[in-house]
Amino acid sequence: MCFSEKNSYFNAILLTSAGIYSNKYKLLYVSIFFAVKEILQGLLYRFQGNDYILSLLSSLSWIHISFQPLFVNILLSHFAPDFKYWNLIFIVCFVFALYYITILKIFDIQNQESCKPRGRNDDSCHHINTGYMGEYHIGYRFHTDNTPSYLSWLPRQILMFVPALFTRARFITIFSM
Repeated sequence: MCFSEKNSYFNAILLTSAGIYSNKYKLLYVSIFFAVKEILQGLLYRFQGNDYILSLLSSLSWIHISFQPLFVNILLSHFAPDFKYWNLIFIVCFVFALYYITILKIFDIQNQESCKPRGRNDDSCHHINTGYMGEYHIGYRFHTDNTPSYLSWLPRQILMFVPALFTRARFITIFSM
């Protein structure tokens, strides 16, 4: 997360420029994907106090977060192109992203109960979707359903890090943890 609105926009420009400069389509897609995240963060800074816009932006951020495992694996596939299971991993990540989106209550097609907060400051189990000013940067609050973490957070983390451990890109993954 960035520490200011201007930093977010600057990072978006840097990411997009780096992707264009790389002249590699995988790096371009990934850089644009993460540049969109920076733009969303910048807009969350800008619209503090506007509950409707914050709800919309945080919902878009949830969608973005849902697709992060896919784009992380696309990035890692650039560094280990000879791994024969990338396409399968991309499909699994895409399907999981569609499922993960439905954990946010406004996209909840399973019609599950709302989550129950685990504490006073449980940002992933709030009564609305919003963004707020944290101590150092923008934070999120999400209104999610009651999906247990072993069906939501854990598979997301596994998809983000485990596939690359079986490739030449394992050191990138290990050092990014």
